[in-house]
Amino acid sequence: MARLELDRLVKRFADADVVKGVSLAVEEGELVSLLGPSGCGKTTILRMIAGLLEPSGGAVRVAGEDITRTIPARRDIGLVFQSYALFPHMTVFENVAFGLRRRGVKGPDLTRRVDEALGMVQLGHLGDRYPRQMSGGQQQRVALARAVAPRPRLLLFDEPLSNLDAQLRDQMQIELKQMQKQLGITSVFVTHDQTEAMTISDRICILADGRIQQYATPEEIYDRPANGFVARFIGRSNRYQGRVHAPGIVQLEGGARLAVEDVPAPGTAVEIVIRHEDAALLALPADGGNTLSGTIRLRSFIGSRVQYVLDLDGGAEFVAEVAASGPAGRFGPGEKVAVQIDAGRAFVAPIAAEGAAA
Repeated sequence: MARLELDRLVKRFADADVVKGVSLAVEEGELVSLLGPSGCGKTTILRMIAGLLEPSGGAVRVAGEDITRTIPARRDIGLVFQSYALFPHMTVFENVAFGLRRRGVKGPDLTRRVDEALGMVQLGHLGDRYPRQMSGGQQQRVALARAVAPRPRLLLFDEPLSNLDAQLRDQMQIELKQMQKQLGITSVFVTHDQTEAMTISDRICILADGRIQQYATPEEIYDRPANGFVARFIGRSNRYQGRVHAPGIVQLEGGARLAVEDVPAPGTAVEIVIRHEDAALLALPADGGNTLSGTIRLRSFIGSRVQYVLDLDGGAEFVAEVAASGPAGRFGPGEKVAVQIDAGRAFVAPIAAEGAAA
């Protein structure tokens, strides 16, 4: 196990900085996901950690050792790629053995370590097959076994599950997390999938425009977003603009007023973000206050949940998800309902001068 540190890491292409002074630490045995929209710099950061790109500034340290200028072969890092990158002319056994042979492992010890790695991914019986004879999920497991067989001090994953179908991807997320915890190898995982990051990560580093927006546990990021970008990016949300009417009160465009927590000073233009699952639907007349009223336009059954699309009385659209088994799961299109907002679950961010929330 080893601690990874990025110290003011910068990457410049031509005249554009793609990574802008990123600093973070990944503790021993921790799995951290780099998450963000396309072009945010997450894959560029991973490639600099691996040594496939040279930083324009800053440092990469593993276990206190500065490896910023160390060639990839001497970094003791395992890589798992989106494309699997298996050798098509080699059997599964030889693919997994490749890195071990380069380290001088041979004979019974080589066989034992390959068998051990294949056993971890439940492919011990397929060592004599070739990649072309295997499914996509099996090939991904071979790539994972090849990466962990040498027991590197650091594992890097570049969107390794994005080519799998949804059911297999869910299964592989669980298996990958179990294996990483079993081995205790410090790991960095690049993904654009929020659910995937939430499922496998000890902590998540959310990036935008080459900068860290928030670095915290999945629970902290979901429940206490650091800024407007994180609140909008994580989860599925309704977004509205308005102005702080009084301490703790936001008046939305259209005139409706909501009680919310942690608001700026009265008069401040704000964006309010309310996740689909953070509102209750109530039959009229509704008790409890802090409600908006609207008419159900669409109802969609999605297993344990029901999703509603409502036309609010002020003209805006609101999307809500509720438990299918509860009383709110039985409303139908055309019904007039109240949307009750939890003041503590609505995120409010000031709107910058150019019109974008902070």
